[in-house]
Amino acid sequence: MPSTVLFCPADGVHSDEWPSKLEALLNRLGLPKMGRRGDLIGIKVHVGEGKKSSYLGPELAAGAARGITALGAKPFFTDTCVLYRSPRADAVSHTRLAAEHGYSLESAGAPFLVADGLTGAYEEEVAIPVDGGKRLMVAGLARRARGFVVLAHPTGHIITGLGCVIKMLGMGLASRKGKLAMHSVAKPFIRRKACIGCGECALWCPVDAITLEKGKAQIDSSRCIGCGECLAMCRSAAIGFDWKVSSESLQRRIAEHALAVVHRREDRFIHVAIGLRITKDCDCMQDPGPVLFPDIGLLGSADPVAVDQAILDLIKERSGKRLAEWSYPKIDPTIQLAHGEAIGLGSRAYRLVEVV
Repeated sequence: MPSTVLFCPADGVHSDEWPSKLEALLNRLGLPKMGRRGDLIGIKVHVGEGKKSSYLGPELAAGAARGITALGAKPFFTDTCVLYRSPRADAVSHTRLAAEHGYSLESAGAPFLVADGLTGAYEEEVAIPVDGGKRLMVAGLARRARGFVVLAHPTGHIITGLGCVIKMLGMGLASRKGKLAMHSVAKPFIRRKACIGCGECALWCPVDAITLEKGKAQIDSSRCIGCGECLAMCRSAAIGFDWKVSSESLQRRIAEHALAVVHRREDRFIHVAIGLRITKDCDCMQDPGPVLFPDIGLLGSADPVAVDQAILDLIKERSGKRLAEWSYPKIDPTIQLAHGEAIGLGSRAYRLVEVV
């Protein structure tokens, strides 16, 4: 049976109206039944990077916070630590950045909490019904919260072709180990010129695979388990990984981690694609480029695969070209959708219901 996707088109909508429209859409999607008084409910957001980042402003996300607060539940904005050098690489700087961009209790009606802890190591292992019970690592708060409202900003992406709900779940709510499992095809190595011999990586290595030799760190690959503790603790960019994973492989791994996040709790998630100011590159980029075409609108469903399929279809219908033609023509962004459907994350078949 096709999944239902609610669609609030952007035609004639003033920017000031979007927060209240989002709140109304969430109510139509079943938000009042998601939580009880006192429940902790996460709002998955991306707080942006630099000044040119096209992240969604807190004014819109505040609509979700108001809706959850009206239930008597306790909303919180959340995201996870990233692997690359960024203000979002640890919880302290990530929280500071979130506050600077307006994601705070005072500005948007909910506090910002980093879902995988101080350096990305607060996590839970989840077994999914793939390959006989594949075990994947996701952020601790992703499994501990009563429910989630996922606010995805669809964009193009240099590796996956599309960054929307599936990516917000799979990459955005994975722990550091989960992200390493998706991105890396090899164990870490030391960039000797960058290493300052501080010993922090050796101190935090859980299997004592790192030693200091002549003032430089050295990794015994036969003992290394690829956990990424060294990457998290190094402050001199001396830890390297081989990130040359293919687009197809990365998309499949993202879909599997998305399933790990929602597994056996699918009814506690509402997924929304905020189809406004869509750019060639994702919100992680310092400069994601100009807006590609007029705004699409809001799409929401309990099915993450259906939402991603619907936004791709509406982009083609309303802009006259597929997203790949606007951004990265050589990348097929539907691999994540097809694999998500195959493993039970959702359905690509949907029924679009326009709402006002």
